[in-house]
Amino acid sequence: MSTATELKDLPASARRAISRLEHQVNHLSQQLQTLHHMLEHSGLAHSAALPEATPPTSHTRGRTAGGVAGAQARGEAAKVGWIQVGELVPAKTLADSWGLSPQALGPAAERQEIFAMTHKRMRYYPAEFLALERSVVAHINQTLGELPDMEKLLFWKRPHGALGGLTITQTLLKHNGGGLDKVLSLAQAWTQRNSH
Repeated sequence: MSTATELKDLPASARRAISRLEHQVNHLSQQLQTLHHMLEHSGLAHSAALPEATPPTSHTRGRTAGGVAGAQARGEAAKVGWIQVGELVPAKTLADSWGLSPQALGPAAERQEIFAMTHKRMRYYPAEFLALERSVVAHINQTLGELPDMEKLLFWKRPHGALGGLTITQTLLKHNGGGLDKVLSLAQAWTQRNSH
C-alpha cells in the first residue's frame, strides 16, 4: 500500500495533525536554513560543526515522524555548532558579564527579559546579549513576547533590511543605543508576522 493510500484511509483529524506536523517541520527547516546561511555569511559556519539544513523532500514528507525527528536532530546539531563557535554562550558567561549569579537568569527568563537554548540540560544564551546592557536586552525580548525561542534567536542573529543590513546588536552599538526605538518597532513587526 502506498503512503498516499495510507494517509487517505486515516481519519480527518489524523490527516490534519499530520498536515500541521509537516508545516512545523518545513518551518523549522526554513529557520535552520536561514540561520545556517547567516552563519556562513558571517564566516562562523564550519561544515563539521553545522548541519545541512535540508527541507523535507516529496519522498520524505509522508514519513512525518522521521521528518520531525530529522528536524529535531538537525536543530540539536546546530545548537552544538553554535555553542562550539561561541554564537551561544553558557549561563555563567552571561551572568558574569551582567554581574549576576547564573541562578538569577531563570527569573529573568520567566519575565521574558531573556531566553535560552537548552542543550543537555544546560542553558545557553545568544552571544549578542554580552555586548548590551541587561535593560536593553530585556526591553527587546519583552517586545518579542511569546514567540518561540528559535524565532527570537533568528530575530537577534539575522541582518535586517530595515536596519540597513545590520543585526540588532550591530545597530545598537553603531548608534550607541540610539537605535533602540527602531529596533523595538522592528521587534513588534517581527512578532506580528511570526505569531502562530
